[in-house]
Amino acid sequence: GRTYTTKWPQADEQNWQFFRINDGLCAEMIERAKARDHTGLPHALVFRPSLSPYEGQVGAIRDLAGQAGWLRVFKATMPTPEAIREELLIACITDNGRTVPSDVADQLFIVPAEDAGCAADQPPKLNAIEEEQFGEFSARVLSENEEWIDAESDRLDRYAADIEIEIDAQIKDLEEEAKELRKQSRAATLSMVDKLALKRKIKRLEGDIDELKMTKFQKRKEARQKVEDMLDDFAAALNLKPEIKPLFTLRWSVE
Repeated sequence: GRTYTTKWPQADEQNWQFFRINDGLCAEMIERAKARDHTGLPHALVFRPSLSPYEGQVGAIRDLAGQAGWLRVFKATMPTPEAIREELLIACITDNGRTVPSDVADQLFIVPAEDAGCAADQPPKLNAIEEEQFGEFSARVLSENEEWIDAESDRLDRYAADIEIEIDAQIKDLEEEAKELRKQSRAATLSMVDKLALKRKIKRLEGDIDELKMTKFQKRKEARQKVEDMLDDFAAALNLKPEIKPLFTLRWSVE
């Protein structure tokens, strides 16, 4: 009993519902679609780019007019140091054996289509394309993981160096202050009470200097430990195997 639109101003003016990805009705539709069983015989779909409202985005699909083939969408999953990395990949071929680029195959899903019933079993070459894309995905994620670990290591090294520079500057200031107080404590006209007070202040400064030196080494140790922990996590991730999960296969044709 509600009216939905993808145009926010119109929804606001007409008191309609704004149709938004991953929220409300759209989220429910996505969950229902994900829960469907696609393990049976694949369906055939007839795509008609002439009916698409996206004129500038489906030119490559129009080039497929009169052709047909097979398409499979699968989810590739790979652990990374930060989180689980997932991507949807598309393997697509024509009946004459030509591989359709993934970005072109992806455009099919913004083109109006009609269900043409069940189709026969898919050709073996589809499996080969799927394996090739999955291998490229795994190699790409591994390379990105290596770049991430290098960047994080460099960041922690720079952080530790900045901390050391800051602490060294504080130590230098305290040492200069202690040096000046020692000079004052040697004055012949200074009373014993004042001399004792200066010596106590010098000892406190020396204690502060020692604390800063300990802090400096502790910060350096913490930075090294963080790098070690990242390397351990990265090594553990390398032992985990990437996974592949077919989502659906379909027979396609373009008119």
